[in-house]
Amino acid sequence: MNELDLTCKIIVLNILWYANDVALTNAQVAEFFLDNRIVNYFSVQDAIGSLIETGNIDVIRSANQVFYRINAKGSETLSLFTDRITTRMRERILTYLKANEVTIREENSLIGDYYESDSGYVCHLKKIQAHAALIDISFHVWDKAQAEAICANWKVAADEVYDTLLDILVN
Repeated sequence: MNELDLTCKIIVLNILWYANDVALTNAQVAEFFLDNRIVNYFSVQDAIGSLIETGNIDVIRSANQVFYRINAKGSETLSLFTDRITTRMRERILTYLKANEVTIREENSLIGDYYESDSGYVCHLKKIQAHAALIDISFHVWDKAQAEAICANWKVAADEVYDTLLDILVN
């Protein structure tokens, strides 16, 4: 492994560590590298793949997206390489995460997923706020087109669904 590959992996671990409570998408991690012209997209993908393979980051999958989160092993690995990343690079990571905090939280707070069951499809919809599920519901639909539409519309209608359900159940 060359120095650039190692640095790329350390930067990925740092990004995920500083994001601590928020799992990031592939695009969100790659955007940092591309915006800062550190390495190309394929090098980032190689680094992420290697970190997954070695068990340093966890993969969280939904029907529409894949999220990454640093785990205990990744944090331990990162602690061994603290001297390999400059203060300036840490500042760039923190600046990127701070500048994109609202967008990242909004993009990652709504999860709409579905899977096939014996008699149709089950939609699983979740809205996460402040480290906890604000709403987490699953229900059955008859066909894949319905399931896809529900998951796509969840991104737009989650707040309204939550407010309506809360109003119905409380009143």
